[in-house]
Amino acid sequence: MEEQKKEELEEQKTDAGKGGRKDGTVPGRSLMLMLLAGLYLVYTGYTLCKNVLDGAEGSGWGFFAAGAIFIVFGAGMLIQALKGYNARARADREAQAEEETPEEEPLPTPEQQEKTPKMSISERARLVNSSEEEDDAEEEELS
Repeated sequence: MEEQKKEELEEQKTDAGKGGRKDGTVPGRSLMLMLLAGLYLVYTGYTLCKNVLDGAEGSGWGFFAAGAIFIVFGAGMLIQALKGYNARARADREAQAEEETPEEEPLPTPEQQEKTPKMSISERARLVNSSEEEDDAEEEELS
């Protein structure tokens, strides 16, 4: 048990050093920056393409091509940010569900079962009788 806990702590430390979360998803700040950068690239690409189509002075077809590339990369960044957000939300829901479900006790191994003392029926009957006598004695003292 202790070895597993130590390994988990070491993994968390190495994950934290990489900037990731322990569940392997992208941190929220990175997702937000990717989303904003994607929006900015799409906006910039749109304005470049719009200026070329409107015939603005000093704009040529090279700007249109650059605008199209900006739109494609910006859309890609937006899609990646949304996928990362969904993966992060799914991992959070799974972690919350794991916390809510109680862990089951592991079944005892055959070695552990052999170590437990086995009582005969007569020993169990004596144990029950002695506990009943103690209960009767307590009731008499209380009355």
